[in-house]
Amino acid sequence: MLSRLLAATPWARFSPDGGDNFPDGRRLRFRVGGELPPEPATVSIYSRAPDGATVGRLLVADFDIGKALETVPDADPAVVVAEQADAFAALVAECGGRVVHDVSPSGGRHVYVKFARPIPFEELRDVAVALAERFTALDAGPMRSPTGQIRIAGSPYKRTVQEQSDGTFARTGRLLGFLALTMPLAEAVRVLRAPCGPKVWERLRRAVTAELAVVDPAPSLQAPLPGVLHWDEDGRPWAPLRGGRRPLSPRLAELARTGAWDAEPLQPDGGRYASPSEARYAVLRSLAAGGWTYDEAVAAMRAGGPLEGLAGRLCGTRSPAQRRAVLTSDWDRAVAETLASRTASPPARNSHTSSVT
Repeated sequence: MLSRLLAATPWARFSPDGGDNFPDGRRLRFRVGGELPPEPATVSIYSRAPDGATVGRLLVADFDIGKALETVPDADPAVVVAEQADAFAALVAECGGRVVHDVSPSGGRHVYVKFARPIPFEELRDVAVALAERFTALDAGPMRSPTGQIRIAGSPYKRTVQEQSDGTFARTGRLLGFLALTMPLAEAVRVLRAPCGPKVWERLRRAVTAELAVVDPAPSLQAPLPGVLHWDEDGRPWAPLRGGRRPLSPRLAELARTGAWDAEPLQPDGGRYASPSEARYAVLRSLAAGGWTYDEAVAAMRAGGPLEGLAGRLCGTRSPAQRRAVLTSDWDRAVAETLASRTASPPARNSHTSSVT
């Protein structure tokens, strides 16, 4: 059941060497959904569209124990993998999507995101590589090749290594175990039968905008350069941050929540806010530098939200229209200053855009 919902083609492969390699060949193929061979097996991630293009409907995040050991050597690699897999699943959820996840006997984890419509290979590959920039234990290898393969839940993992009669070593011993879902099978089936729509894909691409610029440094609509002006979905300027959105510091978060610009505990080190507008700009500047979009900031400014003081006391007695005008003007300046600071050429400041933060 699961293999039919994940595989891009009707044919799967089994390994001739105990799980190290999965070459293509008539003798090494078996039909997806058929009887599973007693050897490690994979399914295809991509397929050929009628026009000959390589496409896929599956984004696989392969969190690898070996990469965790390389990138975070002082931590428990299984913990690193689990935390990063959970963080990626949370990112997909923020984008409006749902995932399926499994674990291997080694502690490695797969997180699958299935889409309703085929996506070009190049786009899926680039997003996978961008995600690997953010999540250090993520191995983008399976997504990098048009013939990419992935082991799925239920598949044998690997065989143990044994010495052969000629003195060489090969994986001919017992099976080390099976990949297993880390969620109920019924839930996994429901998720895969209701794949993510195009909005989830666009939001996910937008979430890794800064990392995509590293994947393809050419300035383009798909991967704009860091330091070059970006635009959010509402047409406001945006300075995306590698690693995703960063929260405000506790002091600025309290200032944004309460609007208490003159409270002693909320003053910056070595100075004081001269006015509500200066305090307001300090918060907006930090939000812009933290990779927030204007829409995200506005949503948090609503009554009861974590930034309600930003549109309240820090905007004074202005009318709603005047508040919008002031906030958008300050936001545009904050993004411009953020981008300028990233290229070490800060712009001139006006009376309420001081360096006090």
